[in-house]
Amino acid sequence: IIKMAKDLKAKEVISLEGIGSTVPSEKTGAFYYSSSRAKAKLLEKAGAKVLKEHFENKASGIISQ
Repeated sequence: IIKMAKDLKAKEVISLEGIGSTVPSEKTGAFYYSSSRAKAKLLEKAGAKVLKEHFENKASGIISQ
């Protein structure tokens, strides 16, 4: 993904992942990780919480040009 992003001169790479649940709980919500303080502020303002722990077993992404 990083090589493709560099080759395409992408501005950012956004990786999305979700786990569905029919029973919302206190832990239910949207989470994010960003190396950009500006993007982090926008995500927090929208109600997302910073991702403190992460496990990913596959790579998927959206490349923004």
